[in-house]
Amino acid sequence: MKYNLTNETYLPETISDFPGAPKMTFGNIISATLFYNWIPIIISIIIYYPIVLLVRKVLPIENIKQILIIGILLSLTTPFIYIFGYNVDLNTMKKAEIISWIITFILSISTYYFLNKPNFKTVNN
Repeated sequence: MKYNLTNETYLPETISDFPGAPKMTFGNIISATLFYNWIPIIISIIIYYPIVLLVRKVLPIENIKQILIIGILLSLTTPFIYIFGYNVDLNTMKKAEIISWIITFILSISTYYFLNKPNFKTVNN
């Protein structure tokens, strides 16, 4: 999917490394993503709840900035798992990989914000 976003699907380098890229459907992309990323997903699920409990004790939700800070802290866990757990070389990352990480990070923070916005309203009332 990241190659489709940056129009890199049909580059000779992409086809030589991943010949099936032009033929992949959205379902294939999601299935491959879950298959290759199940370890970081499990680790993120395990550490997500303790981080939420710890941060909420230290920084109770009183305004939008605090919701965003918690969302950023939680969203940073997955990139850290990849960088340190898989020894990702940041200097050799392709443009598509950087864009996909940025989009994922923004979606993660946005999801946390919108799912916790009702809690913000109840805390202030």
